[in-house]
Amino acid sequence: MNNQTRQFIRYREIAKGSGGELRSQFFLLFKAGKIEEYSYQAYYQDLIHLSGELKGLIKYLKGFEGGGVKGA
Repeated sequence: MNNQTRQFIRYREIAKGSGGELRSQFFLLFKAGKIEEYSYQAYYQDLIHLSGELKGLIKYLKGFEGGGVKGA
């Protein structure tokens, strides 16, 4: 895997972590009564979905390490 690909993967890993931090911030806003439960649930589900998408992309990209895509 070349350096550019590793860097691309790393940025996706950082984005995934940032999504987790954002989920925590939305939880705090909800508990503080600053947003409604409906809004909190909607944002939470969107962020969980995004996290799963990023996880899949990272896994796919890491599959190129051995010269092929694992599971393909």
